[in-house]
Amino acid sequence: MAPKDVDKTVDHTATVHGYWMGGKDHFTASWEAAEELLRARPPPAGDGMQAHTGLHAGHDMADPAPHQLMPDRAAFWLLMQIGMIIGFATSWPANVWLVKRGIKVPM
Repeated sequence: MAPKDVDKTVDHTATVHGYWMGGKDHFTASWEAAEELLRARPPPAGDGMQAHTGLHAGHDMADPAPHQLMPDRAAFWLLMQIGMIIGFATSWPANVWLVKRGIKVPM
């Protein structure tokens, strides 16, 4: 059930997308707009609605591309360590400055 301040006669991108993805929470205006858009611009053959909407929710986790950094790779942990070193190096001068001015207590 929609809140009282929601105008159910006006379509919204979220509810149009929900209609395309097979959801149950959409209003008449949303499914009419979705169907009108599909008539004007049909989805590519074989790719389904995800290709049409440009949204691939969950695809990256279910089927990761080979170039993605995953925790089971040495490159992932190397870059994590580099990030930690950069974070430490950039936060150190700010903390020294704060302690010298009495804004932060020394640890």
